[in-house]
Formats: sequence, structure tokens, C-alpha cells
Amino acid sequence: MPSVHFPYCHLGKACFVCEHDGKECEVIDAAVRMCTHYQPCIHLDKSTPCVLKHVGAHIMFDNSIDNDLEPCSLCLCPAPVCSWYLHKGKGSNGGYQVNWKKSTCANKLKFNYNVAAAASEMSPCSNVPIQCKYCPDGAPAVWKYNMIVHIQNHHRHVS
Repeated sequence: MPSVHFPYCHLGKACFVCEHDGKECEVIDAAVRMCTHYQPCIHLDKSTPCVLKHVGAHIMFDNSIDNDLEPCSLCLCPAPVCSWYLHKGKGSNGGYQVNWKKSTCANKLKFNYNVAAAASEMSPCSNVPIQCKYCPDGAPAVWKYNMIVHIQNHHRHVS
């Protein structure tokens, strides 16, 4: 049970309260599948591909979203509030898969990585977390639509 008095803890581990000065985390509420960025709120289709497509459109076209914060493609919270981790799948041909236990998005929606990575008529958005080849091993993945900004902000030595 979470503690109600300082120092805060949950399951025997320290908890922290933090504030942010943007509204990014308030835009997508995956629990009720609503986008609160618009008034009245827009109800989202319950499928993960539709949420990825909708949030991807915010990342690509919504000037009120600060892309320098590398927003999560499921909730728009900035990195590192949401951190996504990948691991190699089984077998010699095993591609990347989301490490669901290590990833930390409050609006984590399960999706098949390989299906989501390939745009199709049913799943038009191919924005998935990908491993940055310039980051050290074990670093969080970066959403594909954020990769250019990530490299500009964290790997200026790369041309």
C-alpha cells in the first residue's frame, strides 16, 4: 500500500512527486481512450494502432507539442518520464520486442512490435520504439518519430 506521509514509498521503494511545466502528459488518457487536447474531448478507437496513429499525428503536426522533449507515442509524456526498453526476441532471427516489465509508461498499451513497425492499411502508423545506435547498451529506446530530435539533442557529434 502506498504511504500517504513523507517520505513516500510504494512496495518498499521510494516514490517521488514531480511537476512539469507543460501539458504533454495530460493530452492522452489511454485508460478511458480520450484525447483531452481538444475541447470537447475526442474519444479514441480502443485499438492500439489507432492510439499510435492519433498520438503520432500530434507528434508530427501539433505545434503545441514540444518535440524536443521526445514525447512518448502512447501518452505524450516526455522522456524520461516514459522510458521504453527493448530486448531481442528468441531465436537467431528474433527481432526486437518491447520489454514490458522494464518499460515505464503510465498508459502502456500492449502491441505486437513487428506488426506495429510495418505500416499497413489496418495499422498506418509505424512509430515504434527503436534502439539508438549511438546510445550505450541498456539505454532506453527512442520512438521512431523522435529519433532525429534525439540525435540532434544527445549526439551532436554525429553528422
